[in-house]
Amino acid sequence: MATINPKTALEPAPSLSPSPSRGFIATPAHEAIFDAIREKARNIVIEAVAGAGKTTTIIEALRLVPSTERCVFLAFNASIAKELARRVPSHVEARTLNSLGHRAWGRHVEQTTGKRNAVKVDGDKLMSILRSAQERGLLSRDEDRCGMAALKLARLGKSNGIIVDNVPRAGLIPDTHAEWTRIADHFDVEPPEFLRNGLEVTIEVARKLLKASTQDLLTIDFDDQLYLPFTYNVDCFRYDRVFVDESQDLSPLQHDLLARSLRKGGQVVAVGDPAQAIYGFRGADSRSMATLREAFNAITLPLHVSYRCPRAVVARAQRCVQHIQAHPEAPLGTVDETRHAADKADLRPGDLVVSRTSAPVVALAYLLLRRRVPVEVLGRDVGKGLTVLIKKLKPSTVADLLAKLDKWEVREVEKARARNADAKVAAIEDKADTVRVLCDDAETVPEVLSTIEHLFSGDRDANRVCLATVHKAKGLEADRVWILNPHLMPHPMAKQAWQREQERNLEYVAVTRAKAELRFAVYDVKDRRPG
Repeated sequence: MATINPKTALEPAPSLSPSPSRGFIATPAHEAIFDAIREKARNIVIEAVAGAGKTTTIIEALRLVPSTERCVFLAFNASIAKELARRVPSHVEARTLNSLGHRAWGRHVEQTTGKRNAVKVDGDKLMSILRSAQERGLLSRDEDRCGMAALKLARLGKSNGIIVDNVPRAGLIPDTHAEWTRIADHFDVEPPEFLRNGLEVTIEVARKLLKASTQDLLTIDFDDQLYLPFTYNVDCFRYDRVFVDESQDLSPLQHDLLARSLRKGGQVVAVGDPAQAIYGFRGADSRSMATLREAFNAITLPLHVSYRCPRAVVARAQRCVQHIQAHPEAPLGTVDETRHAADKADLRPGDLVVSRTSAPVVALAYLLLRRRVPVEVLGRDVGKGLTVLIKKLKPSTVADLLAKLDKWEVREVEKARARNADAKVAAIEDKADTVRVLCDDAETVPEVLSTIEHLFSGDRDANRVCLATVHKAKGLEADRVWILNPHLMPHPMAKQAWQREQERNLEYVAVTRAKAELRFAVYDVKDRRPG
């Protein structure tokens, strides 16, 4: 059991949950934030620990913004923005950064073409461009073979702010072979292995796709909602106040749009937690909040008390983030660091099980299904990635799939090790182990694919045991949380400084999901036994 290390709370509060329904009672930390918003003299970065009630704090802060001012609250995704729209004051907009960019681009098109509502969203825009080039014979045979890898790389080119040939302006990073190679390595872009110059061909096709996409101004995809306003330096709707949530996860393009959405003399209020920055692998700026603080010359105001976690859980979280504090009225809670065997653990519906890697999650899900325990695995995109890999291998039988998977793993691991890409080695091995688990009870390849479709979900069901990687569990909470295979945090393959920092953040995120009990379990995928 955890030993409590008592510390003086930085933000003593008379109420356990600062909720409007119970009457919001501001702490000194809240008052410092509210005073800075009333004065509007400085931009603000609010560093809020896990469970600090930041959304409630922001909504209370928004009530202090005069109704004569134009104000927007930028949420992490559309579902959160929709929910917040019902809670914020009537004079405040609740949007995502993508919707902000989309509106700016739509107005730009209307002003330059005279056409209203001419912009249409097509999530498959780049795919359509690729297919058109293939059908019209515009690609060589090798370029055609690299099509899907180039498609992924072109999307990454957008999110990283590359502008081909620096037309119509210079990009956030240069359009050079070295930068394209760095992005391909970082995000696991895999050209056909049978082409000796596969990466070079893939980069060239990606550049062609990106250039063609930039020239199609009326059909846009989701990346274009940020990319095109930047590329053409369009005028954005400007606000007197811009509040942005989850600011630790912003990308460079989102930083640019945020800056261009603020009126001169306006105020930025960026809310987030640097210790919960875990999306560097997909393009987020791992120093996002520090970048915002420097760009806007902002002051930092803390929310260091967690209203979610009991004292024992906070004590465990302090190993990762020393400044997180438990509320004085928080219950003791339970932290049991005994590493229980997951196949014998008392897992119940409503429990949340989180893991650094995917394979143990899927293996444990199979075990629970065999025992008639209702279970779900979060992560539709994880399932989609597994499906893409299986179809790419073109197996005829499950045995053929396993044989081809072995060869694929050996080949890809060798390539990754040749580039000293240890983090990529770990991802390859995890993906291969996950597919092997899925093959355990399957008799046909279609059965494997069907299992993936049904096992991976996007929504949580409180009547089931919920299993997820830590990345997918961010934003979730449960009374009882299990950390599966804690020895993988930090992951031994994380060698670069930014990777090790993100690994510490992952452990912190995992621990702070617990509202009452935190437990630990182990499950060795390679030594699992069905039945």
